[in-house]
Amino acid sequence: MNLEDLQPGDVVFAASHIFNDGGIPDVPADELLA
Repeated sequence: MNLEDLQPGDVVFAASHIFNDGGIPDVPADELLA
């Protein structure tokens, strides 16, 4: 997944999807929540 290709809303959706799946994001949480 390239965060550069996502809109801000998509990042939030992707982050919640990753966390709901119990996966570990490749980027720091600070970047997802920025």
